[in-house]
Amino acid sequence: MFFNTSLTELEQELTKEHSQRYQSLALTVSSDTGAPGNTLAACASLQVNGLVVAGSKDRNMQDQEDSATMVVALHLNAGDKVAVNLPIGCFLCDDNSHYNTFTGFLLYATD
Repeated sequence: MFFNTSLTELEQELTKEHSQRYQSLALTVSSDTGAPGNTLAACASLQVNGLVVAGSKDRNMQDQEDSATMVVALHLNAGDKVAVNLPIGCFLCDDNSHYNTFTGFLLYATD
């Protein structure tokens, strides 16, 4: 099972076939301050049912561009809601290169 940037597809898939499964989820975020010396804040969190299960935060003034990646394996149940959250004060940027991604893979079903 593969998902790319569509939380709706992931939510729909979790309600099919198996009620419990282990899922690999990955999130990559990228930020560009626009000019050296500005505060850089590339951060995001991964939530399941409104609770943060993983997060990344890179805030500094040392460089102009940064990115962060997080990968987790989670035990999910049918109906679980997975979301990517952009915390207050964090900024993402992108172009046609698609630097910001969210993907998920079914590792195996447990029922």
